[in-house]
Order: sequence, then C-alpha cells, then structure tokens
Amino acid sequence: MKKLTVLILIFSLALACLVSCSETENEGSVDTPDESSVVTESEAVTESETVTESSLTVEESSEEENSEQSEEESIEIPEIIRDFTVSKAPLVFDESRVYEKAVSDGNKLPVVYKFDTREELDSFKSEYDDLFHFKNPSACGFNEATVKYDDAFFENNTLIVIYLESPSYADKYTVGEIYNDLSTVRIQVVLTDLGWDQGMGGKFITVAMPDALMKNVNTYIAEIAFAEHLPQPN
Repeated sequence: MKKLTVLILIFSLALACLVSCSETENEGSVDTPDESSVVTESEAVTESETVTESSLTVEESSEEENSEQSEEESIEIPEIIRDFTVSKAPLVFDESRVYEKAVSDGNKLPVVYKFDTREELDSFKSEYDDLFHFKNPSACGFNEATVKYDDAFFENNTLIVIYLESPSYADKYTVGEIYNDLSTVRIQVVLTDLGWDQGMGGKFITVAMPDALMKNVNTYIAEIAFAEHLPQPN
C-alpha cells in the first residue's frame, strides 16, 4: 500500500512538473518586436524629417531667388541729367568724312558721335579740324562748348555729339525728350526758333549721358522735332 501511495505521489509531481514546463514555454514564445522593423520605422522617421527639411530648403531657396529677381527688377534707372550745349558749326562738303566716326546708322543727318574719354574727344577735334574748322570760333563754337567736359566728367559719363545742318545760322535748338531702354538711345532735337537773316549753317549739340545707361546701348538715333508754334512739316 505504501508503494502505491509513493507511486501516486511521484506521478503527481511529474504531472505538475510537465504543466509548469508547458506554461514556461508558452511565456517564452510571446512575440517580441522585430529589431529590423524598429530600425526601418526609425529610418522612415528620419527620411520624413529629411524630406520636410529638403522641402523647406527648396521653398527658402525659391523665396531667395524671387527676392533677388525682385531686387533686380526694382533697380532704379539713373535719371538722365539734362546737360547739353548747342553751338555753331559750318556746313561741310565732304559728307563721306562726316559719317566715318559716326555711331548712328546710315549716311544721313543728323549724325551721332560718341566719346567715352577726353582723349577720344581731343583726337576727334584734331583729326577733323580741317573739316569742321574747330579752331575758328567765328565758324565753329565746338571747342568752347566742350571745354567743361574734362577727365572728371568722363569718369561717370559718356558724351553724345550730334551734328546737323540748319536752314539758318540763327536757328535755335534745344534738346527735348531723351529715350533710353538700355539698348537704344533716341534724342529729340527741337527747333525752337527760325532765323531769316543769315545763311545756312550747321549745329553741334552735345548731350551728357550717365555711363550706367550706356553699357548695352547699340543703337543711336537723333530726331528733329519742331516747337508747336512753328510750321510743322508735312
């Protein structure tokens, strides 16, 4: 009888041990987070932040570009100072030489010359003295009219010189509108009064232009206009 009791006890202990081991295995089989999955989620967060930062960077860059473009578009064009002279000039008969140094298109008057330095202006006076009689003040007042255009003037300015023929030496002219779109300069020369008692002659008209407006200019035009009180050409 004692043996049977011992066997039952041993069996009970064995059964309890099996049950305990089974519960332990079940607890050990509980799902744990996959490390690779955690890393992937972290990387996804990082990528999301990177995309956001990149998007912000693109937006900031776009704003900077728009700001720069706006600043470029808002650059003020320097005002054209109405600095000009009108002086007497002779008629010339060798017209081919009149157009040699011209920057205006075609062989027609008014003709336009351009000078960037005092040396260029002096060279023009020397080379064409026999044509325009610069050294004869009774025939030409160009030398006296251009004295004020010295080296200091040419540091920031360009000198435009217009030569035209007039029905009379006594005719009076002024400079009207000056049109400049950074590639074309068009200067309006206005006849303000007619002279009837003198013979035909010419005029030299100088116009000072700021260098800032002359960088990309490739077309130069001088146009004759008539004051409202004068008879208008047909």
